[in-house]
Amino acid sequence: MKKLLIVLGGLAVSLNVYAQQQNQNSSGDQVAKNLSQIYQMAKQNNASYKAAEAQLSSDNENVPIALGKLLPTVDLGYTAKRSYSSAAVSSGARKNYLSQSPSISASQVLFNWGSWGGYSAAVYQAKADAITFAQAQQNLILSVAQAYFNILQQQDNVVYAKANQSWNKELLNQIEEKYKVGLSAITDVQASKAQYEQSVAETVQAENALATAYASLAQITGEQINAIENLRNDFPFDKPQPADMKKWLDIALKQNLNIVQNQYLFEAAKEGVSGYFGAFLPSATLNAQASRALSYQNQNYTSGTNTAEADVTVSWNVLNGGADYATLKQQKYTTDAAKYTLLQSQRNTTSSLKTSYLNVLSDISQVAAYKQAVIAAQASVEAMKAGYEVGTRTIVDLLNQQQQLFNAQEQYAQAKYAYINDLLTLKQNAGTLSYQDIDKINQWLTAKKQPTMLVNGTGDQSKSKPSSTQTSQVEQKAQ
Repeated sequence: MKKLLIVLGGLAVSLNVYAQQQNQNSSGDQVAKNLSQIYQMAKQNNASYKAAEAQLSSDNENVPIALGKLLPTVDLGYTAKRSYSSAAVSSGARKNYLSQSPSISASQVLFNWGSWGGYSAAVYQAKADAITFAQAQQNLILSVAQAYFNILQQQDNVVYAKANQSWNKELLNQIEEKYKVGLSAITDVQASKAQYEQSVAETVQAENALATAYASLAQITGEQINAIENLRNDFPFDKPQPADMKKWLDIALKQNLNIVQNQYLFEAAKEGVSGYFGAFLPSATLNAQASRALSYQNQNYTSGTNTAEADVTVSWNVLNGGADYATLKQQKYTTDAAKYTLLQSQRNTTSSLKTSYLNVLSDISQVAAYKQAVIAAQASVEAMKAGYEVGTRTIVDLLNQQQQLFNAQEQYAQAKYAYINDLLTLKQNAGTLSYQDIDKINQWLTAKKQPTMLVNGTGDQSKSKPSSTQTSQVEQKAQ
């Protein structure tokens, strides 16, 4: 009886733990997250992004630091002094002396060309630093999107690999049965078995790639994600708008972040030249001071005086050993370097944008081509298998055609998601990439499982093998 109670108690605990795990999986971890949700997670947790955000806050303080050199400065002072005297006096008592002197001093720059130039340079530098943070934002958007669609691509590859493995396994079983009754040669069995083993290895490789893709996304978001939403099959693979490369170039030359940043850096360098030129000009400063002196003898007030004064100090650095001249010359070279860096960024942007635009157009063609290649390869496999069964095709022909179908499916998956990544890269080169692009793409995601172009022409892992006509119907529904 005790043993029975122990067994029942252990069973109850096990069922309780299992129920808790199921509730946890159904309530949180296994819920598919979409692209917008993952991007918000990355904004909160991505270390590189948070570092860029903190660095921007730090850099913004350079402007008030530079401005402080042009604003008034005020100093407060206080001096207290106590003295003792043991000299003989008529009363025979010692004297105790206390003096106090509170003071205040203020100064205001009336003219300092170098400080004004330094302030102007700091303003442009702050704008360039803000662009650095904007670049971090765009990089985060692109990184999240690339990691997200890499997962979807690897998921498709896993589905294709498992379907390919299932197909090869079924073919191997059929050939082995034929070999047992003398209708197939041992070479067919060996060839089919080799292809099956390769398909098993490809499945393992695809699953590992999927796990690695999820790990890469977790590195970006700082949290483990177990499921994401799928891309709808009616996603439009349209040409980028405007559908004119020249218009994209015009936008990029005005808004590309690298160009804009280098423009600010060039302006900051020019203001730096102006600031260093101020070392050769006189400077003027208004100074004012006020103080009060109080004296006490044996705690008795004896005297007090008030003083106040104001002056204007003018200084002119006539010679500083040639260091000021060398510093000014150095800054001019820095300005020239900034000018050529700006020119190079414009050229790089022009080249990168043209490449990105053409990549998008190429992706559109490849999506259509590989999709048709999958459909054609599916029909070829069916025809090749029928030919093998009647003896007009060899097993090698059939296996090669099946491998071509699998390769076409992987290429189709790669082309689909490459289009989205290249479109975002195009917008990044143009300087127009923002979180709104994430939200637009997010509208084409769904938590529902979408039909995938499999080797058996269906959207699941069923063992049925529809005809080519049925396959075409399935593909038309998936559009």
